[in-house]
Amino acid sequence: MGTVQEFFEGLPGRVTPDRIEGMNNTYVFEIEGAGAWTVAIADGTITVAEGVGEGDCTFSTSEENFEKIVAG
Repeated sequence: MGTVQEFFEGLPGRVTPDRIEGMNNTYVFEIEGAGAWTVAIADGTITVAEGVGEGDCTFSTSEENFEKIVAG
């Protein structure tokens, strides 16, 4: 998978616009030991910014557990 940062940096390229069409939500991911990212979805586009921004939902977890979630 690489690092948590690489996961978030590559996220926009892995999400197809039709999967997020019509969605308008912002999620904050606080990953203990790795950092924080804000993921904004706006009708078919996704943007990722490092740091904590305004979010509709916040996910907080350890780096180890996040990597397990991503790995399935």
